[in-house]
Amino acid sequence: MRMKKAMAVAMAAAMLAAGSTTMGFTAAAEPAASYPYQLVDFTDFENGDTWGFVSTDQNVAPVTVVDQTDANKALEWAINRSRSTRNGGMYNVEKRFDTPIYGEQVKVEFDWRPGETDYVKREGLVHLAQVSLIDEDRNVIFSINNNVLHDGYLSYTVGEGGTSNGSYRKMLPFSDIWAWYHVSIEVDFAKDEVNLVIYDKANPEAVTTVSGIDLSVSNQLGNLGHIDLRMIRPGGDCMILDSMLIDNMAVYKTASTEDTAVSTPAEYDFTTVYVGAAPTLADVKLPSVVDVKLANGNTVSVPVTSWSCPDYNNAVSGMYLATATLGTAQGVTLSRDLTAHMWVYVRETVENRLEVSRLVENLDRGVVALQADDGIFVSWRLLASEYQADIAFNVYRNGSKINETPITTKTNLLDPLGKPGDEYVVQTIKPNESEWSEAVTASSENFLSIPIQKPANTTDVSGKQNISYNANDIMTADLDGDGQYEYIVRWYPSNGVDSGSNGRLTGPTIFDAYDTDGTILWRINIGYNMTSGEHYNQLTVQDYNGDGKAEVALLTADGTTVYAPDRATNTIDMDCPLAVIGDPTADYVIRTNSEKNNSANRVGHISEDATIFFTMFDGATGAPIDTVDYYAQTVNAGFWGDLDYNRSDRYKATSAFIQDADGAATGHNAALMCRGYYERTTVAAYSLDENNKIRLDWAHDTWYYDEEAQTWKPKDGNNFYECRGAHSTTVADVDNDGFDEFIGGAYCLDQDGTVLWSADGLFGRPNLAHGDALHVGAFLPGVDGLQLMMPHEELQDRTNSVSFLDAATGECLSGNDTNTGDVGRGVIANIDPNPGFEYWASGYPVYSAVDGSVAYESQGGMPTNFTVYWDGDLLTENLDKTNVTKPVVGEVDGKPAITGNTTLLSMTGTTHGNGSKGVPGLTADVLGDWREEIIMRTSDNTAIRIYSTTTPTDYMIYTLMHDSAYRMQCAGQMGAYNQPNHLSFYLGEDVRDQILNMELVKPNTYTVEYSAVAEASATPNPVSPDEPFTATIVTDLTVDWIDLYNEAGNGLVSTNRSMVEANGLRTWTLTTSLGTAGERTLSIGTTLADGSFVMSSKQLNVKVEKTISGDPDSFRFVKVTPKFDVAKVNTPITYEVVTEGDVERLAFFNESGAGLTTVNSVVEQGNQKVWTISVPLGTPGKRTLSIRAKLPGGVWSDGYDVSLTIVR
Repeated sequence: MRMKKAMAVAMAAAMLAAGSTTMGFTAAAEPAASYPYQLVDFTDFENGDTWGFVSTDQNVAPVTVVDQTDANKALEWAINRSRSTRNGGMYNVEKRFDTPIYGEQVKVEFDWRPGETDYVKREGLVHLAQVSLIDEDRNVIFSINNNVLHDGYLSYTVGEGGTSNGSYRKMLPFSDIWAWYHVSIEVDFAKDEVNLVIYDKANPEAVTTVSGIDLSVSNQLGNLGHIDLRMIRPGGDCMILDSMLIDNMAVYKTASTEDTAVSTPAEYDFTTVYVGAAPTLADVKLPSVVDVKLANGNTVSVPVTSWSCPDYNNAVSGMYLATATLGTAQGVTLSRDLTAHMWVYVRETVENRLEVSRLVENLDRGVVALQADDGIFVSWRLLASEYQADIAFNVYRNGSKINETPITTKTNLLDPLGKPGDEYVVQTIKPNESEWSEAVTASSENFLSIPIQKPANTTDVSGKQNISYNANDIMTADLDGDGQYEYIVRWYPSNGVDSGSNGRLTGPTIFDAYDTDGTILWRINIGYNMTSGEHYNQLTVQDYNGDGKAEVALLTADGTTVYAPDRATNTIDMDCPLAVIGDPTADYVIRTNSEKNNSANRVGHISEDATIFFTMFDGATGAPIDTVDYYAQTVNAGFWGDLDYNRSDRYKATSAFIQDADGAATGHNAALMCRGYYERTTVAAYSLDENNKIRLDWAHDTWYYDEEAQTWKPKDGNNFYECRGAHSTTVADVDNDGFDEFIGGAYCLDQDGTVLWSADGLFGRPNLAHGDALHVGAFLPGVDGLQLMMPHEELQDRTNSVSFLDAATGECLSGNDTNTGDVGRGVIANIDPNPGFEYWASGYPVYSAVDGSVAYESQGGMPTNFTVYWDGDLLTENLDKTNVTKPVVGEVDGKPAITGNTTLLSMTGTTHGNGSKGVPGLTADVLGDWREEIIMRTSDNTAIRIYSTTTPTDYMIYTLMHDSAYRMQCAGQMGAYNQPNHLSFYLGEDVRDQILNMELVKPNTYTVEYSAVAEASATPNPVSPDEPFTATIVTDLTVDWIDLYNEAGNGLVSTNRSMVEANGLRTWTLTTSLGTAGERTLSIGTTLADGSFVMSSKQLNVKVEKTISGDPDSFRFVKVTPKFDVAKVNTPITYEVVTEGDVERLAFFNESGAGLTTVNSVVEQGNQKVWTISVPLGTPGKRTLSIRAKLPGGVWSDGYDVSLTIVR
């Protein structure tokens, strides 16, 4: 890639050489052009005409020609603050040239009075007024800026760096906003650089010249298409501009013949090869001709003489920029050393992804039995590890099998004779084993109901208002490690706010966790020191320490309180908190605007003085495991883009599977906590280490802390993210490295928090804006990768309103490239049997994801919110508010059309969430076969319902919760504007045969069987018979009592009990002893907080040694030591025996004197032999065997009796 050129800034007492600038113009006198320039156009505005400058909003930001005090006229642009109601963004005045201006050099000269951009200096906020040169495709080339209010000086920027965050603003030594300046901007397309000359017309001898400004980052097309006056405002109060004046504007270009090639397209195309393919660049399919633009505006093709890319490496995945050297074509002259570029993406395959094994939930069979139209519909779960395996199922109703032959091709069954109340069990048949599910009772409805407990009404922090609660978003995970999903309900107060709305004192957000029978596990009250609203209190949940059950990740504040239930009544005891985070007496709620800078939108927000915490909670009990200060503290709301918290109070949360260490083939789950996406953007990845302490895996931040200045500042390149974030977030392994990337909108972070790509308009990627919806998944058949679909809000100079991108590169595959305003909603779904998904957005037709063509001119009334896999085919259905619908595909006027929508499910008695978004509490594959469940709250807030399909299907697919992208996206559904989960593999009716043949790529997964007991050890170990030892048992917080049991199931007497709780764990110590020698295996019985008793899968191993000495003369034995003398039936018991050296063999003899087949191994040690002998015994009980030695001459010694115990 091209390197940046050195930039020189010089102050001169006189004008530079001819052609660099002029001294300004006399009114109405057309300037003379200096060689090599020719004048293209000029105006002094004396005729009262605006010269084609048009305002985007003449009522608010009018552009007019006005008289000056010297009787000259000038162009004036002002913004009326009383009419400016924008929350952020840009006002614009544009002059568009009818024909783009081409030339090796183009120069624009004008006189400029910057004017005042705001009425008060506001820390961290930039109201930026610009004069910008822009090409025909509206790529910004260069801008000169009035940002005196913020930085103290005028400045210049290249490309989109002219935006408000100031990453690329370079200061100029001028600060008088009411002075007249003469500006000369020479764009040298041949050298890819800009030369700037500026001086104060009142002091024309003090000239500032900046030469060789690197233009390569601007992505410009090599022409001048527009001159814009722009006012950019990141947020806060409404804009003001008083007033910018322009006079004596002239445009020049260098003379060139009409057939001179002056530029190549700035767009960079992409081509893909896979790791290991195309060993050299010559093996990559790169074009032999490229298009060039002529000075007359025509486009012709010229040959490529060679492609080069010194760092190309087909063994390492990544993006490589290849550069073409161009030849000449007949009649075409190259004006300079023109080059063309193409990205070569060396891509990993899906097979590479499978080299990394992922932890997934250790789920049970998930049987569900619901009332259907023609009986009881029974369905059950197939695990990823069972896909393509030798497996079959039988279904039993009330103890009787109801299928004639084992079921091998699906995981559902319609029982026409079944009725509500019948009990169903599914038997799983595997080679050499059979498993039985838990019994489930058939429901009389097409849903399951879980009772929930609405919190009591409350007040705001001042004790006023009567605030009630509604159940809102829902999260699911296996919180207690039992193989079944539990559910976390978020309760929103009735006065929750949007970050950008007028402030008010909100009630606290509350989270409850419920088991499927309605047992409440815990309640977390966030407290008043965190505002309540859709963009605030977002929870994500996964197994962050790899113990087999989920932990809960949440931002907390001083006063966040956890409550445990009263098990006897299954209610929350609000008078007995389990734990409190921070200082419960702290109060950081802003009550009046006068408290902070007199901003209009601060009431109800939290002071910058408050500390935000990040806490991991135990999923089963809600007890805090660990708490740390959150990475992205507020410090100053202005650092995030405005002072009224509309930019700073934008939170999102999700989970991802990230790499353990650089280069490792193993990974772990992390919680990704996000703050900011309009301007400053942060993402922090947290997990739990081996000591159950919170670990910050990485943090991505577009700002940095300047230690010398003791303040936060934006990093260079911050503009790449400005207004590209979405109101939602998603994760998926987009580059097939086996680990998840974070997609926060129109940009993507790699699994280590570094930037993978940004839709910044550079290198062939589109220049995209912020949006509400965001979808990532496998939407194209036969494509080894994932795609991203996103609608966008209007923002000046941003391209697409709807975009469909390659999720690994940001390359635009298709979309609508008009900018039509705020496209609030958009969705992608596979709605017809044709290959590929379809996508649509508010106000747009339905597009085919395959080629971007219009699939259906009209949406035909389809909703634009959520999708769900519901009926029996491989297509997606639409979910909107409380209805599931399926589009009817037909024709209108001979063209394909959506002619209607069939309602498949109406969830009467329930209520959707989040206003116009019309979203469910959750969609996820939590029960039954691979189709999704819809989880809704009842309208009276007394229950949540789990709706599951009752339509049979012939497709056998493993649970979607074992698909990496789907499961992690489910963990982010509580984040702001929640979106449906999408898969990392393609489903559609066009691949029906592949699915029926079970030819999906099987994921590489593993599970951990959860045990409430984490560790068990004994000290000392080994011990002698009846010698006391100390057992140390480490458990989670659900365990209230520990007991030890011997191999026969008898409890051991213990003393000296103690328990210490720390880091989300309980460490138990107790003293006991064992009388019988051997390798002893003790069971650990746990009494849980809910009163239930569980025998842990973890065991305590203790070696009890007993030395038995015999008479060497009679036995030839020196020592007999049992390895263990308690064993199960038909499990070998083992003894170690030391004999004299003349012993030839040892054998066991039973109580009847019969010899037993004895396995011998021996090691000679000097004049002795050390034997290991073992024998299995089939008869249980107390046994006495004899060990005899075979001596030389075939004589057997007398027997040595040993006692042992055989148990079943």
